[in-house]
Amino acid sequence: MLFKLAIKNLRKSVKDYAIYFMTLVVAVALFYMFNSMDSQTAYMKLTTSKKEMLQTLVKIMDYISKFVAVIFGLLIVYANRFLINRRKKEFGLYMILGMKRLELIGEIFFEMVSVGVISLGVGLFGGAFGSQLMSVVIGKLFECDMGKYKFVFSVKACQKTIVLFVIIYAIVFIFSMFSISRYKLINLLHAEKKNERVVMRNPILSVVIFVVALAVLIFSYHKILNVEKLSDVVIAIICGAASTFFLVWSFAGMVLTVAKKIKGYYYKDVNVFVIRQLNNKINTTVVSMTVICLMLFFTIGALSTSFALRDTVIKNADELSKSDVYFDITGRIPKKYKNKSLLDVVDEQGFPKDRFKNSEELSVYCATGVNILDCIDDEEVQQSMTESENGEKGEGAKAEVQADGDAIRLSFENMDAMYLSDYNRLARYYGENEIKLNDDQYAVVADMMYFKDMWDNVLKKADGNPITIAGKTYKSAYKKHIEGMLQMLGMNVNVGFLVVPDNCKLDQQTMKFLVAKYDTSSNDKKVEYSKEFSDKMDKFSKKYKKKTFSISMTRTDIIESYSGVSLIVVFIAIYVGIVFLISSAAVLSLKQLSESSDNRMRFEVLRKIGCEEKMINGALFKQTAVFFFFPLVLAIIHSVVGIKFALQLLAVFSVGKYSMLPTIISTIVVLLVVYGGYFIATYAGSKRMIQSEI
Repeated sequence: MLFKLAIKNLRKSVKDYAIYFMTLVVAVALFYMFNSMDSQTAYMKLTTSKKEMLQTLVKIMDYISKFVAVIFGLLIVYANRFLINRRKKEFGLYMILGMKRLELIGEIFFEMVSVGVISLGVGLFGGAFGSQLMSVVIGKLFECDMGKYKFVFSVKACQKTIVLFVIIYAIVFIFSMFSISRYKLINLLHAEKKNERVVMRNPILSVVIFVVALAVLIFSYHKILNVEKLSDVVIAIICGAASTFFLVWSFAGMVLTVAKKIKGYYYKDVNVFVIRQLNNKINTTVVSMTVICLMLFFTIGALSTSFALRDTVIKNADELSKSDVYFDITGRIPKKYKNKSLLDVVDEQGFPKDRFKNSEELSVYCATGVNILDCIDDEEVQQSMTESENGEKGEGAKAEVQADGDAIRLSFENMDAMYLSDYNRLARYYGENEIKLNDDQYAVVADMMYFKDMWDNVLKKADGNPITIAGKTYKSAYKKHIEGMLQMLGMNVNVGFLVVPDNCKLDQQTMKFLVAKYDTSSNDKKVEYSKEFSDKMDKFSKKYKKKTFSISMTRTDIIESYSGVSLIVVFIAIYVGIVFLISSAAVLSLKQLSESSDNRMRFEVLRKIGCEEKMINGALFKQTAVFFFFPLVLAIIHSVVGIKFALQLLAVFSVGKYSMLPTIISTIVVLLVVYGGYFIATYAGSKRMIQSEI
């Protein structure tokens, strides 16, 4: 009997369950999709490093899924609480007709189980197909061989989703049972007549706080777009979050105050009703509206910038990996390798040198007495750099790179230098422009953002910024730095080195390095060679780590490493961003539906005083639109500044400009589909509620 009643009520209340059902389905589908990645990628042909990255991604997603489960659990509890409150009068009538409280709890249990089973099934069905799309995306991002593609249903992910769903549902039922058990019959019957808490702000205070909060927000925007140090970012974040809270806190009062001044608008149609309803609604949800605004800001920022970050990082790594392999010996070079070809060193480690078709071996020397800090006019910057190197205040920046206690290279004092002929060989190899110098000239080569600007400021001096090496004075041949690098590390880390004429007398050799390209055009062969090269040279580095310092790097390792790390960032951003978006939209939707249910009598009063149905629906639409889109608009404004800041960061690491238009368009589409879908469903549900009989 209870089961039949539950099914009958479910059919009757199917529209009430629409938002609840939609949220459950999306939650189940997302959870299954992001927990089935290990099964979806099992058939892909992956290199070892890519497999390791995917395994790392799967582990991280497992932890993220626990966080997501908590969010969705709270969301489902909140949604179920709305449904219980919506039907209090119905439950009271059941009890008057003789239904015992335990039977009432049983009837609610059957309703919940029915909705849960249906939403679980639909969610798993949608998630199964969504996961196939995700596997295609992963394959494309990792450039995998999709020849063995097939439809895969992950039993493990399905079991995990079902178990988690049952746990969440059990907790929801316990909350529901507790709520029902503490309600008195009189409270259930008169739930709709319960007085609403009205919150009004002092109008003058609201306007003042709104203006101050707006000024603080503009200050935070200026701070984040003109960052000079890490503390600026922290200050901008704190000020931005605080100003968002106070903007929400004062918004309703400020709008009410301004609207009253515009009497032609304030007294038009039912605007008085709409504005005062919104005033109270926003005033009672300040904290939740602030949190929702910040969650939407994170969602827009994450969806807009994650793919841009990935593409920029990979493009940067590709541009900075101009050789198939890189190998260097730095510092105290062992005597046996002092005059020995690095190709022979590589060959001795078990990697045949005949696998290379094109190579260059070059040396770096010490330009004694030439200190980077001497080239900087700003004393504060000098002191900051000195402290960052030494860990304490001091003079001269005599910091050294250490390897097991042995000093192997000087960083700021005694700059690195290359002879002109060596550098031009390297430039030809890397595909860069060669440079020309007179016997009394030098050039500076750098690619790290901050130091490039520093060198440009130094080298543009009218006197040519003279330096002295071995008693001879040299002046800059160029008014700005030369873009270039030494070590192939996949990132811009060259703070600057000198290029001097071949007749310049430099001190001891501090580094010798090898760049080489494989004698094959096969990508599979290059991957195979790269793995073997890395393994052999890692053993060499460990063997001599107490006497010297050695770096070996391959283009394949750099590209795959950056690709894997960026992919992890992308998936975390998408997963958490979509969860935040759904949670924000669902909370706003449930709150609006709850308000509409409670305010049916107010809308009935509008009908009794002669308002047309079209005017009443228009008032409801305005309320719903402002309630939904106020936090979204504020989040979009935050995001414009945030994206601009992200572009500035990308410019620091990127070798070229990146257009974010495709990802921004994709983000807009997601917002329209998800957020717009919840808005339309909420308005339709609210409209139906206010038209129902009291």
